[in-house]
Amino acid sequence: MSPIPRTKSLLDLPTELLDMIASEFAPLDLLSHAAFALLSPRTYARFPEDTWAKLTRAAGFGRLLGETCSWRAIALQCARHAWACEHPECGMGLLKQTVREMEEAVDFWGERVWSDPLFEPTDPNSDGEEINGPVNSTYLVRAISFRRRSFLEDTCPGTGDVPFLTSTDAIPGMTARPRESLHEHPVAYRSFATFPPINVLRFANIAVPLVENPGGVTAGELLNGLGSSMGTYITVNELTSWLEQTDEALDMFPAELSFPQILVQFKAMRDWFRYVKIHSFSDMFSAALQFQFEIWFEPRGASQELLAQHAGDEAFLPERHPCYPLFNAKSAPPRRHLAYSYPS
Repeated sequence: MSPIPRTKSLLDLPTELLDMIASEFAPLDLLSHAAFALLSPRTYARFPEDTWAKLTRAAGFGRLLGETCSWRAIALQCARHAWACEHPECGMGLLKQTVREMEEAVDFWGERVWSDPLFEPTDPNSDGEEINGPVNSTYLVRAISFRRRSFLEDTCPGTGDVPFLTSTDAIPGMTARPRESLHEHPVAYRSFATFPPINVLRFANIAVPLVENPGGVTAGELLNGLGSSMGTYITVNELTSWLEQTDEALDMFPAELSFPQILVQFKAMRDWFRYVKIHSFSDMFSAALQFQFEIWFEPRGASQELLAQHAGDEAFLPERHPCYPLFNAKSAPPRRHLAYSYPS
């Protein structure tokens, strides 16, 4: 009598049994589906794309505007990172938090949250839907700082202030490490900026562009929107508006530079200001869906090119100042500025 054949592993089971196992997973459990899919090529193709789309959204993650990668790829990327990341503001802890946020949003707003942005304007002149319920902002943005960069690096075309993942209680302006780049943490930068997701964030603030994503604005897009705004050229009136919200505005201009020199050398937002950290992100006016951002600013440093032009000029560059500040030393501490965002 020949021995009874024994199954070597789970992967040797018939397709029907594999399907039965998969059917036992919680319908919106991203990690279980991802672990099953990664077992083998057979299980990798088990679930259709629309299933991955729903799983990803239920976990609180979105696809960035313009991305063409599949929802399965995004889901597996986030699952792998959640398993491996040990950052206190990311990994499994953040994934569990975003799952809870989405569940609470569904409890109030209903099943549509799984697939659609909550506030979608019906026409260009529309303000979207009437707000009659809670919209929570992600705590994650308070863990974002902006990396210190050299002046020349900041003013190169196409560069902006780069967001880093630090911690909610990090000192504003602290130097971040390369592994803390926000884009090294897909669980963080793919997390929705609000729960439930909304498709437009417009900042009632000068020089900050509208941020939108038909599937829901993510934390990464929110921070990238702030960073890209620093390349915007600023008018005298706009500069005045920003300076009115700082202390000792007149002391922020170096006495060694004439007014024409200032106008020639400093044109864009990042020439004057630098984002340091979003100090808070809170729902201030639920009826209008306005969120308050308390953004820390830090004085800029004079460009190396400008310093080179004045090499040997002791009146411009005293020896005790190896890199003469653009702003007076009295303005060295970070400044605060309040901005508001709301859907169009």
